[in-house]
Amino acid sequence: DTGFQYRSAIFYEGKEQNLSHLRVLVADDHSANRELAMLFLNGLGAEVTEACDGREAVDLAQAAPFDLILMTCGCPVWTGLKP
Repeated sequence: DTGFQYRSAIFYEGKEQNLSHLRVLVADDHSANRELAMLFLNGLGAEVTEACDGREAVDLAQAAPFDLILMTCGCPVWTGLKP
């Protein structure tokens, strides 16, 4: 343990914002990308769910509401570019 704690902060009009009211779905086939997004968003207080492909993302989005969905256009199974 290095004693280092990761904490993100976002400011709007000079005031620190808390994203604890947001539910975010992060969909990417690369685990490192999902981990980075989750670290950043969790640090801002958001509730984050991850999906490893487009089909899983769609299934999760149909099962529960999300305020924001971040999905790479190159996700396997379902790219998000075709209906």
